[in-house]
Amino acid sequence: MLSPDRTLADLREENEELREQVRQLQEMLAPRLPIPIEWRLTVSERRFVEALYRRDVCARDLLFGVVCGAVETTGQVIDVHACRIRKKVRPFGIDKAIVNVRGIGFAMGADLRRAIEAASGVAA
Repeated sequence: MLSPDRTLADLREENEELREQVRQLQEMLAPRLPIPIEWRLTVSERRFVEALYRRDVCARDLLFGVVCGAVETTGQVIDVHACRIRKKVRPFGIDKAIVNVRGIGFAMGADLRRAIEAASGVAA
C-alpha cells in the first residue's frame, strides 16, 4: 500500500529516473561497436558481443544485466544468446566466436575479435 507521502505520480517519476539510470549503465557497460550488419544480430545479441569485446572474461551476471536489463527471464538466456551468435557469424568464417569460461561466464574468441577489429578499422 502506498504511503500518503508518496503519490502514484511520484512513483512513476522515480520509475522513469531509474529506467534512465539502467539505460545509461547498460551503455557504459557495452558501448556501441561497428558490428557488420550482414551478421544480422539482434539488439540484445549486439549488446552481448559489445560487452565481450570490452573485457577479457564476462561473468554471466554481467552479461545477464547487459542483455536483459531488469527483465526477469530464464537462466539459460545467456547460453541461448551465445549459441545464436555463434550460428550467425559462422557463415562469415568466424569459427571461434565465443568461448565458455567454465564457472565464470564467456570470453570473446580470437576470430570474432579480429572480424570486429577489421570492420571497425582498429589495428589488432
